[in-house]
Amino acid sequence: MDIQGFLSRLEETDEIIRIRKEVSPEFEACAVIGKIQRELNKGVFFNRVKGHNIPLASNLFGSFDRVSTIFGSEKELLVSRLSMIEQDIPCVLSSETSHRKRLKVNELGSQLPIVTHYGKDAGPYITGGLILAKDPESGVRNLSYHRMQWTTGGELRFCINPGNHLGMCIDRAEERGQDLEAVVLIGASPVSMLAGAFKVPFEKDELGLAGALQNDSVKIEQCQDVDLEIPQDASIAIEGKVIKNLRKPEGPIGDWQHVYVGPNENYVFSASVITLSQNPVFYTILPGSYEEVVLTGLPISVSIYRNIKKISLGVKDVTIWPYLLFCIVQMEKGCGEQAKQAGLAALGTNMSWVKYCIVIDEDVDIYYMQDVLWAIATRCSMEKDVIRIKHIPGFPRDPYGIHTGRVIIDATAPGGIEGEFEKKQVPFEKKIRLADYIGN
Repeated sequence: MDIQGFLSRLEETDEIIRIRKEVSPEFEACAVIGKIQRELNKGVFFNRVKGHNIPLASNLFGSFDRVSTIFGSEKELLVSRLSMIEQDIPCVLSSETSHRKRLKVNELGSQLPIVTHYGKDAGPYITGGLILAKDPESGVRNLSYHRMQWTTGGELRFCINPGNHLGMCIDRAEERGQDLEAVVLIGASPVSMLAGAFKVPFEKDELGLAGALQNDSVKIEQCQDVDLEIPQDASIAIEGKVIKNLRKPEGPIGDWQHVYVGPNENYVFSASVITLSQNPVFYTILPGSYEEVVLTGLPISVSIYRNIKKISLGVKDVTIWPYLLFCIVQMEKGCGEQAKQAGLAALGTNMSWVKYCIVIDEDVDIYYMQDVLWAIATRCSMEKDVIRIKHIPGFPRDPYGIHTGRVIIDATAPGGIEGEFEKKQVPFEKKIRLADYIGN
């Protein structure tokens, strides 16, 4: 399923809003997306973007319900299902003739509807793009997200966090005195976009993971200007090179913490060619939005679920929600002290992102924060059930020590007297479909 197929599926379930009024890619598109996210949290598709003939989409991954539609399952089963994927499915080189349209790069910002998001951003940013490259030594493909600031011509400046595999590929190329060939994929298939968010071992190919996610090989085709292969269903592909030993100022940009970061000396990608599918869609992600939380947090949730499963069979679900620093773990009723063990396992699984871990019972809706806060308010003893762990560094970009330390909140019903904390329920509520009661 390509991005057009995903859009059609969301249309069928009334999970997307189509905007027919022309919008400017400078601030206006971001303002509309943000307002829809906050008030309706649906996907957004702009038919017309000022100065461009390519439509713009965003927030398709802004809820767990929408991600679940990719796999045809309920959101409550999403993490457990993804945790069972073990074997990658290798890519297959397509024998079909490519029908991609080729454009020589002159001014990327004029050729593509790159969005300027926030008032003090340094300029237009590609935020929904995946950089595809190969390890110069092994030839294994790497796929990862990076914000990319367009400056002029075909130049994109981008940031790499410490330990990122793309950074390792660049280092190895620079040691050989070489540029690193790369492709920026925009509007990739849903499984490719999810695979790019997972952190897999360096020797594994993320496109192989994408194949496993869709239970079928990803069809790839040869690029036109660089020695790489891209998914045949990629909407937009920008071919070029990461220039060796070159760093330029990138930023500021409003990031996931809803503050501005930068400028910093960062990497430079030089684009040469754009290739387009027959019906291309440009994709943008609002930094710090629900969509970024889902895309970044879902792979973390899967790894935490796997880790807790090793010590407790009572884990039901895990989510990173509603912010990237919050982890919520759902346990079976009567888990007792295993709740605190699960909290420790969650913290130990990911030392960068998980700052707060809240453990709840299975009668609490893990995806509804009001329900989670109710559990904290009514089932958690501030004296016995809040564990504070000091002096542990967290997210690496933390010059003021704001993210040092961890907290576990055990919001499960006290052991032995769970009956005293039974949550009121309306019979048949979960079976009710509002569509049967609202409308015609």
